[in-house]
Amino acid sequence: MNTENTQNLPHSEINQPKDVAHNNEATKPSLNPSDITTTTGKITKLLFNAHSDVDGFLLDNAHQVHLHPNAATDLMKSAKVGEAVTIKGIKSKTVDLLFATSITCENGAVLNIVHEPKKK
Repeated sequence: MNTENTQNLPHSEINQPKDVAHNNEATKPSLNPSDITTTTGKITKLLFNAHSDVDGFLLDNAHQVHLHPNAATDLMKSAKVGEAVTIKGIKSKTVDLLFATSITCENGAVLNIVHEPKKK
């Protein structure tokens, strides 16, 4: 992955040393109900995982939003870069990251996102 022009992005994997970037504890969502929040903003940039799947985006208020790659397909059908969205989700305990549980798009579409545990 070319990170030359992405050094200042808040994406958790870019700015972390390699031994921390894939540490699940560093970006694990909080389970405390008080950590559930809602934020609004315009999508400014899509974020991709190592498999080139969209797994999040940046908002114009500098918040980073993570979503399951399966939900990204639905998001890309309902919202585009530059459009306003309202995100409900769980705040990360350690970084400025919101794990999306639902996204309401400018056109009124509502995406409910389920984070399924990885199968072993």
